[in-house]
Amino acid sequence: MDLAELGSVGRSSLSVAFMGVIAPLVLGYGVGIAFGLDPVVALFAGSALAATSVGITARVFADLKALTKSFTH
Repeated sequence: MDLAELGSVGRSSLSVAFMGVIAPLVLGYGVGIAFGLDPVVALFAGSALAATSVGITARVFADLKALTKSFTH
């Protein structure tokens, strides 16, 4: 991936990063705490959700061959 190209889509890439990593982590942790899990276990659950989300996103991009395309704006 071209980092300059990634930087040119700043706001979009930031929102995708938030929704794909931060949201599953925070929501997974919050749900774990709500169900009475130990905070460390809840953090692990949130981390697992975030890792899974990133893996799914990468697979979708790979299937769409979007990781090797060059987009012009």
